[in-house]
Amino acid sequence: MDLSHLLWFHAAINGVNALVSLPLALGMVPTNPWWGYRVGDYRTWTDARWRRVNRVLGVRMAWGCGLLALLAAGGAWYVGEGTPRRGNGLMVVPILLLLAVVAWAAIGARREAARP
Repeated sequence: MDLSHLLWFHAAINGVNALVSLPLALGMVPTNPWWGYRVGDYRTWTDARWRRVNRVLGVRMAWGCGLLALLAAGGAWYVGEGTPRRGNGLMVVPILLLLAVVAWAAIGARREAARP
C-alpha cells in the first residue's frame, strides 16, 4: 500500500466523521445515551442544553474533520500513484491533526456544558 492510498483512507475517514457530525451541528439529535457529547450527569440536562452543547461539538467536528478530509485528499492527489513506501512515517501527522480536532471540539463542548 503506497502513501496515496493511506491518504485517501484518511480523507474517507475524516469525511465520514464530518458527515456524522452534521446532525449534531444542526441540533437534530435529542438527549440520548448513544450519540453526542456526554459530560458529568448529562441525564439531568434539559433538552435545550443538550442540543446547545452538542451543537458546539458538532460544528467544530464538522469543520475540523472536513478540513482534514480536504487536506488528505489534496495530499493524495498531489502524491499520486506510484509513490514509494518510504514516506509512510508521515502518516502520523494526519492522526495527530485528527486528535487535535477532537480535543478542540471537546474543549468547546465542555466549556459550553459549564454554562447554565
